[in-house]
Amino acid sequence: MKSKYDIYITYPYSLVKSEDKLHVLIETFTEHLQDILSRIIGREITAINKGKDFNDHEYNNYLSSSSVFVFFTHSIFEVDTDYKNELQEICDFVGLEQVDQIHGSNKLFKICLETPKNPLKPACLEQLLSYNFYVKNPYNRKIQLLDFDSEDKSGIIYSKLLDLAYDITGSIKTMELKSVNEDEIRYVYLGLTSYDQENARDEIKRELQHNGFKVLPNLDMPGTSEEFRKIMLSNLKKTDFSVQLMGSQYGDILKGTKYSLPDYQNQIIKEYQKSIENDSFRRLIWIPQNVKITDQRQTLYLKRLRRDEAEMNTEIIESPLETFKTILTEKLERTAHVEPVKYENISKVYLLSEEESSENFEQLYSSLALSGLRVYTLDYQEQIGIYTRHLQALRISDGIIIFQQNSNDYWLKSKLRDIIKAPGIGKREPFKKIVIISKIKPDPELVKMIKGKVEIINGKEDPDAELILQKLISE
Repeated sequence: MKSKYDIYITYPYSLVKSEDKLHVLIETFTEHLQDILSRIIGREITAINKGKDFNDHEYNNYLSSSSVFVFFTHSIFEVDTDYKNELQEICDFVGLEQVDQIHGSNKLFKICLETPKNPLKPACLEQLLSYNFYVKNPYNRKIQLLDFDSEDKSGIIYSKLLDLAYDITGSIKTMELKSVNEDEIRYVYLGLTSYDQENARDEIKRELQHNGFKVLPNLDMPGTSEEFRKIMLSNLKKTDFSVQLMGSQYGDILKGTKYSLPDYQNQIIKEYQKSIENDSFRRLIWIPQNVKITDQRQTLYLKRLRRDEAEMNTEIIESPLETFKTILTEKLERTAHVEPVKYENISKVYLLSEEESSENFEQLYSSLALSGLRVYTLDYQEQIGIYTRHLQALRISDGIIIFQQNSNDYWLKSKLRDIIKAPGIGKREPFKKIVIISKIKPDPELVKMIKGKVEIINGKEDPDAELILQKLISE
């Protein structure tokens, strides 16, 4: 049965209202979140927002009529007794006393605006997976709250909002269906990593989720060794594949050990792999290509990894991030057939553009991603192996969008020839759709040679992202 409200969003409104910057941030955050949710789900989201449309007399009705709850944490919120009581009442209402080690919580979502200084009360809130709306400097570890007006952080902001929105959408749809076949869920353990690779971990998590995998751990891991080991082993028993990401830093020492969290985690995975009776469990360890080590302990640790860990069912890959993501996808597809998220007749699209990015390109990328498509692009900053990544994207994509904003006829012809030659590089099925946006007219002879339906959009005016999306997915 569908609830009256999709989402209940709360924070200590009276307290936050006096903090201008924080107030603007949370208000902007909730507006964007609701907009993204509406676009993903395909209908207007019904929401209750603290401070905006909140009526204290209807409080109990709001709780009983909402599907999911979103709340914010910050150190200054700790003095607000009413807010703490409200969070306790929400936990009591949804019956949450302890977070499930495998499934997490599909009703409560915790947005952290800074690193928590004290444990949250009730304790179940501390266990919830955190959606951190801040970044850490990988060198001095200072916290920087994300700002919607910051152009250089716009990609991070968008990605974090999108991650949260997809998780909330999954919860809403699951509750509406009311039945999930546990045997059909495929899990992957994606190891926790050091500060400098947290964004890379987020990217890989998105890739796994898009391809239909459930990513573990699904809660905030405890900071003490015994509890950490206990929960991690319960996670590993649910999967036959683990992914570990190494960074430039050794990391903080885990309480109760003399090892960093990534190091201790690796020891548990290795011990578990040796303890099981079958040899089906596999692990993949990624080391960024040309990583600049800033910690002598990490230099020694990576040297030990390279020497001792590359054995049966364990593979160490040193490559750019995009290359590793491609390798990971291929290996997981071989181990199990998992249906990726699909939108109409297309699941994966290759968005191909010139090296110089633009605001129009970013808007198009956002529209495609928000529609549920897996979007591949080229990271021109990673020049090593870029042509190989280009060919791989051609092989695995269902559709192509060529987005050209200059008048370079040679560049456009070269991309059309690559599409024509795709069967010769391992493309098994024809492209479902090729959309060409260009200021110049594509060579008609080359267009005729393309196997697949081609749509051409004149790029002299700023192209509308929604129009391009419709051209792509229409039969």
